[in-house]
Amino acid sequence: MNSAGCNKSGLDIIKIFFTIRCNFRCDYCFVHLADEVMDPKTLDKILAWGIKNNVKTIALTGGEPTSSFDLIVRAVKFMKKNYSNPDFKFASMPTNGSLLTNEKIHLAKFLGLNFTFSLDGFDFESNKCRNHNQIAYEKILDNLHCYRKVYGAPPKINMTISQENAHLLHKNTLDLIKQGFTRIYLCPVFGQPWADSNTGKFIESFEKLLAAHKRLRGKIKNIRIDPIDLHREKIKQRDYAGITQSLCDMGSKVAFNVKGEAYACLTTLQLKGSHPLKAEYCLGSIHAGIDLDKMKKFKDYRIGSEFPVTCKYDFPNITCRKVCATINVKTGERLKTREIENIMKIEHTMFQRTYETYFTKALVKGVPQLVENN
Repeated sequence: MNSAGCNKSGLDIIKIFFTIRCNFRCDYCFVHLADEVMDPKTLDKILAWGIKNNVKTIALTGGEPTSSFDLIVRAVKFMKKNYSNPDFKFASMPTNGSLLTNEKIHLAKFLGLNFTFSLDGFDFESNKCRNHNQIAYEKILDNLHCYRKVYGAPPKINMTISQENAHLLHKNTLDLIKQGFTRIYLCPVFGQPWADSNTGKFIESFEKLLAAHKRLRGKIKNIRIDPIDLHREKIKQRDYAGITQSLCDMGSKVAFNVKGEAYACLTTLQLKGSHPLKAEYCLGSIHAGIDLDKMKKFKDYRIGSEFPVTCKYDFPNITCRKVCATINVKTGERLKTREIENIMKIEHTMFQRTYETYFTKALVKGVPQLVENN
């Protein structure tokens, strides 16, 4: 197979839902789970197509990816054998952490892979949306500590924040930090309606966490809580477009389902049946051809151009470009205007509060400039 070199015009990222099996049934999950796994030959075809298009990153996901660990190994070996692009990488793989073993963690490190653990709190009592299994939860904690020991650094943790635990956002995050897990990404649940009261609880708890973040930065080495630190970096660089793109890759990312069908938006990929949005965002399939030109037109998607929402939270334009902010992924129905605005408010407020906490506008040699306020 031809081994492509680095090409700036290559595809940014391929996201492959190679399994939608999962041993958990989290209430907030946007994936419609089933006992389905991608055919290995289909996986090979997608990887080969990615190589042909000079892909920069491949994200293997599910379902619970570690439930089909053999396909993870297959994908890594395929790319190592057939692709010499020095800039290529596998994205950190999401996992609920319950099916990992010491052996699999060591093998993943040998293969050059990383895992991101998905939690909705450190306290078992806060895991009300997940599989209520105390033994499984203890296993996750064991694997978190094992991962840190094997890799020599704490894993990244995606903290899923649902309406039920929005008021515990700061507490759960700080509990993780106390245990030495200092790389955390806050992930408000999308694809579900947010009530006004729970939106307020999220913002109140986030503000408490932001104040703690400022206190802890000088005390704890390598602490990183995103999107706070991501926003700080982008604001310093005046890269507001970078904030938008880092949170929504629509228009530069192809997502594949287990059958090999390709979509420009991973949320529409998960919609059931013949939902009209599936056809709108479908790019074809790995078996019959993929229309990349169609994908590019979605780069400039804006919610405000299609729905009568108050797009006052549009600087930077984060959620305004997310299809997932408009759909109830459980029912496939459009969310109500107020519910869409609440999702937009959550993401914008995280940016705005970070901006206000760490930056001020001051006169520098008589000229108004953005100054970092440490």
